[in-house]
Amino acid sequence: MSSPSSPSKQPMSVSEARTELALKQQRVRELERTASALRYEIEGRQKEITSLSRPQTPNHPLRSSHAFPEAATPEAISHRTVEADIMSTPVFQRLQGQLRAMRKANQVLEKRLTSDMSMVIGKLQNDLKVALDERTALERELVDVESQKERVNELLTKRLGDDKTGLVRVEQLRGEIQFLQSEVGRLQHELDSTRQANSARENHDIHMARVLGAIWTNIKSRTARPKEEWDEDVKDVTRRVNRLLDSLEQENAMLSAAKMNSEAEVVEMADAKEVLVMERDEVQKAREAEERKTAQVRAGMRRQIAELQSSKDALEEKLLALTRELNVAKGVRSKGAR
Repeated sequence: MSSPSSPSKQPMSVSEARTELALKQQRVRELERTASALRYEIEGRQKEITSLSRPQTPNHPLRSSHAFPEAATPEAISHRTVEADIMSTPVFQRLQGQLRAMRKANQVLEKRLTSDMSMVIGKLQNDLKVALDERTALERELVDVESQKERVNELLTKRLGDDKTGLVRVEQLRGEIQFLQSEVGRLQHELDSTRQANSARENHDIHMARVLGAIWTNIKSRTARPKEEWDEDVKDVTRRVNRLLDSLEQENAMLSAAKMNSEAEVVEMADAKEVLVMERDEVQKAREAEERKTAQVRAGMRRQIAELQSSKDALEEKLLALTRELNVAKGVRSKGAR
């Protein structure tokens, strides 16, 4: 028979303790059945001895149990001697010793099982408390993140408006950019037209210079004419040339001013377009970055909460299973005690 385990050893698991306890209880039942059989045999021999020692004559006064001096007869002494002999036999003594050892081992096992179950339940309760604390901390952190997100959304709303007005603002920026692009195209077309007009004007000026040169050559060829006619022709040509030069200077000044204004408007429109494009890109990048960050934080928090919830459920199931096993062990112990 195996001796009970020393308390200084490593605590056995619940399944091992239950298996060993079941084996011990089975052995105890076997010993109790053996002891019951021995008691039954002793009682049978006592009855046999009593029936043989009593008179068989009917109505004999000694048949009365009150008149039978059982304690003083040799048969009674022999009966007690037989019982004492049976109880003093090595087999009976060994069975009684095994029964006492089994009861003691059962008590030790029940104590160890109760202690181990208490330790396991305490550890599981501590783990469950830690998991609940972590879940509470994560929920508080999630609330903080949600509040930070609300503050960021409020700041973005103050700067850009809410989601609806922000989209409207983006559409407005796109419309302004398209308008500026069309204006740039229109001004570029006007600039090209102005350049073509300037080129045509330059060609016209060259043609007029050639005409004036021909006129001057014609004037020189007429030097044989009288001085009065020549002076009148010169004055007339000079007046025409002066008028032509004045008109050319005015047109050149107007074209130069228009060209400068067109170039300035083109530069201004290009700068405004770049500013609007940069502002639109910054708004879109800020919104996309905030949405990605918020989505990542929410996903991480949901994932951690789900993991903690699953851990909590597993710990609760394990705690319920251990509680059921402890109740079963207590029920078995109470039955063994009865």
